[in-house]
Amino acid sequence: MIIDHVKNAHLYYGLNPYFKTAFKYLSEINQSDFEKKKQEIDGSNFFLLYFETEGKGRDGVKLECHQKYLDIHFVFKDSDLIGYKETSFCSDVSVDDMTENDYKLFNDKPVSEILLNENYFAIVLPGDAHAPLMGEGKFMKVVAKIIV
Repeated sequence: MIIDHVKNAHLYYGLNPYFKTAFKYLSEINQSDFEKKKQEIDGSNFFLLYFETEGKGRDGVKLECHQKYLDIHFVFKDSDLIGYKETSFCSDVSVDDMTENDYKLFNDKPVSEILLNENYFAIVLPGDAHAPLMGEGKFMKVVAKIIV
């Protein structure tokens, strides 16, 4: 997992062919964009998901991981608390839906937490089990889903 401020996004352009475009979209978001919920940029290869939601608290979420996609979680307004644990250390699988919907859920507890404030992002790689929405309170964020 990589955590940084959007002003440093250019440092990560070389990691994935979609990153430059993804960070361009993320840096130009405005509040009215959240009405659309989903925006396809390159079909199922690269799309954005918009969330205006309330955190579910530490006990209200599960660790999840993906195989086909990496995520860029970008907080537009307020903050999101994200739990983390390396997927290879997760042992208690709750749901395995990798084939159909590219996610696996775990009952394991995170080993660390990251407070992602406004204008910060987290690049979540397939080996990163993460539990977004762990905080409390309302916030707005965008998740860029990018094929690997």
